[in-house]
Amino acid sequence: IGADREIWSGWRQVLAGHFRTIALDMPGHGHSFRPGADLDWNIHDLADMIHAVAADAGAERIILIGESMGGTTCLVAAAGHPNVAAIATCSTAHIGGTLGHVQGWRKLMAEQGLEAWSRDMIEKRFAPWQTSDEQRDWFDRAQLASDGDTILQLADVLVGLDFTEQLLDINCPVLLMHPDSSPFIPLEIPVQLKSGLRDAELMVIPGARHGIALSHAHQCAGAVADFIRRREIS
Repeated sequence: IGADREIWSGWRQVLAGHFRTIALDMPGHGHSFRPGADLDWNIHDLADMIHAVAADAGAERIILIGESMGGTTCLVAAAGHPNVAAIATCSTAHIGGTLGHVQGWRKLMAEQGLEAWSRDMIEKRFAPWQTSDEQRDWFDRAQLASDGDTILQLADVLVGLDFTEQLLDINCPVLLMHPDSSPFIPLEIPVQLKSGLRDAELMVIPGARHGIALSHAHQCAGAVADFIRRREIS
């Protein structure tokens, strides 16, 4: 939420040598459509969009990589789908009710605007020493270019979500990459997530806030490449 598909640029430089890559914009973000306040979906609708894009691209066997809500959507998209060969997630939860601060987004946007929300999110995503001014400026521009109504609707999709019982429907290996200092998802959540999956590894990044998909892009992409090699995923 808040980023566009360019967040994966550093990843694609690393992973393009292993397989074809396709990056998606969430609804209301980047070049995607803007449903705004009319969005009335659940997490399964978002997962269906992933499979629709893969089918349109002729991708019959896929590895799903997602950040935060995108990672949650990848987990849902993999459940019961044998065409998913593996999953890698950053800063991802399977229980939406644990996502602190989301309830305050609506109030902050209403009282101070999208600009204030973006500034607040930047501080929660990144420690100052872990990103360059250029990276923070890019993220701020991406958030300000997103649709505020859609952001709030997507947040509503997450609140109250509990995918625990469906985790055993995921039959592919999963790599969970998580910061130890996310203000949104405490470390015990990916620990619980790992224990609920059939085959998962957890990589913890010390001293990092929520936005490791950007602040630790090459480290995380390298971990995914290694995961694919070690697991002999085709």
